[in-house]
Amino acid sequence: PGGVEVLAVPIVGGKPTYQSLIIVPVASSAIAFTDLAGKRFAFTDELSLSGRAYALHKLGEMKEDPARFFGSTLFTHSHDRSVEAVASGLADGAAVDSLVYEYLAARNPDLVAKTRVIHRSPPFGMMPLVASTRLPAATRARLREIVLGLDRDPAATAALHALRIERFVVPEPGLYDEAIAVMDGVR
Repeated sequence: PGGVEVLAVPIVGGKPTYQSLIIVPVASSAIAFTDLAGKRFAFTDELSLSGRAYALHKLGEMKEDPARFFGSTLFTHSHDRSVEAVASGLADGAAVDSLVYEYLAARNPDLVAKTRVIHRSPPFGMMPLVASTRLPAATRARLREIVLGLDRDPAATAALHALRIERFVVPEPGLYDEAIAVMDGVR
């Protein structure tokens, strides 16, 4: 806190948010998160909000101990590998980032077709662009101004498009409240 300033947040798919998705193999009988009790579950990374923390938070709400709820867990270290783990049957469920899942659905629909979503988290604020508060305030303001205008710069449009970013905006107050609550609850 205080070490960085949020300059802007990307808009993808018309919104500044994404979700954690709980996915299962398409043929799974699971229809709710509770149906994954005793199953093999894939997390992406120890520090991931959408790939781990939200699932742990959900278990906390259910008064379940993650060490006892799942039959076993594994870390794939990427959201796409978690989707692959579920699609291939290596895992019975996984927590993944909705943006990665949507990207894979567009790029590799055969892979995603082997899975289905059984739960969606509330929306979380998109990963922001930040600057160190050690930079002078005028420099941070200029950086924000540049980033907020990238969608109107023909030279930057192709790069934004490749990243699936429509534009950057100044985040609304409270955009990160849900993510903070989840992370505080699992620490």
